[in-house]
Amino acid sequence: MYIVKPVLENNLTYIKSNFIKMTMAIDSLQQQNVPLSKSIKIVEDIKKSFETLNDQNGKAVNKKLHQVLEKKIVVFRH
Repeated sequence: MYIVKPVLENNLTYIKSNFIKMTMAIDSLQQQNVPLSKSIKIVEDIKKSFETLNDQNGKAVNKKLHQVLEKKIVVFRH
């Protein structure tokens, strides 16, 4: 039997409750023949859900997501 420290358990609960949408979105985006409009909607939905995270960790993840998306947009424009 494993003994889980309360802080670790709280962190795992936080990750599961706030980022399960991200794993589901990645799975959806990896499917073949997904229309571009659906892919864009999936990304927009993730952006919106991350914007609701107001704690330090959530803000850091949201900032990183925006940085990654900005890089992708710049690459796409070239």
